[in-house]
Amino acid sequence: MNKNEKSNIIIQALLSKIISDEWNELNQKELYHLCQYVNYEKIPDRTIADNELLHAMIPWENLDRMKLVRIVARNLKVADFIDLSSYNYKIKEVKNMLKIRPNLLDKLKIDLESIEHEDAFSLLTIGAEEISNKIDIKKYDFTAKEIYEIIEFNNFYDRIVREFSLIKLKDYHICNIIINTGDEFFDILDLRKLTARKWLDILQVRPLLFDYCDLEKFKQSDIYNSVELICLFPYENLDFLIKDRNYVDELSALGWEKLIIVKPNEFIDICCYWKFNETNWKNITNYHPQLIVYKT
Repeated sequence: MNKNEKSNIIIQALLSKIISDEWNELNQKELYHLCQYVNYEKIPDRTIADNELLHAMIPWENLDRMKLVRIVARNLKVADFIDLSSYNYKIKEVKNMLKIRPNLLDKLKIDLESIEHEDAFSLLTIGAEEISNKIDIKKYDFTAKEIYEIIEFNNFYDRIVREFSLIKLKDYHICNIIINTGDEFFDILDLRKLTARKWLDILQVRPLLFDYCDLEKFKQSDIYNSVELICLFPYENLDFLIKDRNYVDELSALGWEKLIIVKPNEFIDICCYWKFNETNWKNITNYHPQLIVYKT
């Protein structure tokens, strides 16, 4: 490093220090002069964004294009001093800015009619209504994962959900949508895809949807799912989901334990007590101490 390079480093460090921390000790003419020569890469983004006195003095064309994005994200007023469209930003470069300032999409002057699949997905997952409403969702063949993420990022907004054909969605996508929206989209969701396990996940959050539950799914699934459903709705007539099966072989000690705790009178006479260990009995008698007489 030669002498001139060392001197320049020192000068730039000094200029950066003055503009960042001691700018208020200068008059406007002096401050304007320094703004023409400082290396803005040495000045923190927040310093430039927060000090609005500097905005009319800075030669914005001297700043790195991505630094501009970060500064505008911090302070929307900076956008009045620059032409964002002249930088031809790629969507991936401005996505974080648009998350904070979605209204700046218009200033970027991006042709939304010609954007590719990846860019459309990127914009839609910002989750801002003022952006999502401007994109023709039906033009793109999104995967099930992408469809769900777009819906989720847009907070299950009705117009967005109904823009999609939801036929691709998996059971877990459908489950999560129902957990978040209740029966709002039952007319376009394929409830037949829901497994017994997914119905349990839904009903634990939205028990009022019980009437929509397909009990046939429980007859065909692991018997423990039926145990959980009975425990979740002890006052519904669901005991047949256990009693109509080969429960002696299928029910585990944990399954019996839960049934006896929740509905002792209904299952006490058919319980396979020989499957219990000391822990099972302790858990049961904590709720029903009178049942200790059944311990053999």
